[in-house]
Amino acid sequence: MSINVRALAADDEQSAQEALSEHPQPDRVRELVRMLVEKVEADPARLRAAAAAARSRCGDLASQGEPPQRLRPYLVAEALAVRGLAVIEEAAGGTTPDGPAHTERVHARKKRRPASGRKLAWVVRLPPIDPPFTEDQRWRDGCMMAPLSWRQRVLRQLFPRRDVRNCCYYHGQDFHAIAAAVNAVHRQLRRSGLDGDDAGELTFRLLDGYGLSEDEHSTAVLLLAEDCGIQISRSPGERRWTYDEGRHRARALMDAGVHRILITVTDDRRSQD
Repeated sequence: MSINVRALAADDEQSAQEALSEHPQPDRVRELVRMLVEKVEADPARLRAAAAAARSRCGDLASQGEPPQRLRPYLVAEALAVRGLAVIEEAAGGTTPDGPAHTERVHARKKRRPASGRKLAWVVRLPPIDPPFTEDQRWRDGCMMAPLSWRQRVLRQLFPRRDVRNCCYYHGQDFHAIAAAVNAVHRQLRRSGLDGDDAGELTFRLLDGYGLSEDEHSTAVLLLAEDCGIQISRSPGERRWTYDEGRHRARALMDAGVHRILITVTDDRRSQD
């Protein structure tokens, strides 16, 4: 797939961005950005390098007196790379993990959120699925053990998987549908103010309206239960988060590219600060 960049009125970086925004076939522009992001495996550094290379080549040609038609492909290539960076940052929750804006947002969240409790969390920011694994897990749940890099997680957020797999119980379920039901039911339960048996009855009644399969319904009930869902924690003095429950469910969410899910957080490190 390509676009006729020579026909675009792109004589500088700003006009290249404007030309893409005004392109008569925006779907083709989005597809080019998607292909570019996939090509670099959602690596921001590689996209920045591509943008810099295109900018440099454009400058070289301009200094040699080349006509605008020769410059436009490089201006548009840079513009596409910049758009790809924006897509990656948006998928990662608004910024890259090591950027200053991310650090600022993290400090703001720490000030206004309690250290522990039930929260709707970004799946892309859940802890990695690290060893040790028991022998039983190796035999039964081997599909969750392959390493999953941050870039792979972001790529899956950009291009979610909605197919189901037959490797195990959890990967055979539609976690997009499960997460949508769990998050919506959690919000309704919180607004209701109910607890105990009343909350349990309301949970089942609400879940019945989401058209989940029997297995998906069971998984949704687990994720809504504070002691059976995804639980992460860290001890006093520790920076690293670990899973107390739900590693396989977390991996299925990551592999599907689900955006947010209800989790239980126990942050003893912050409670000691």
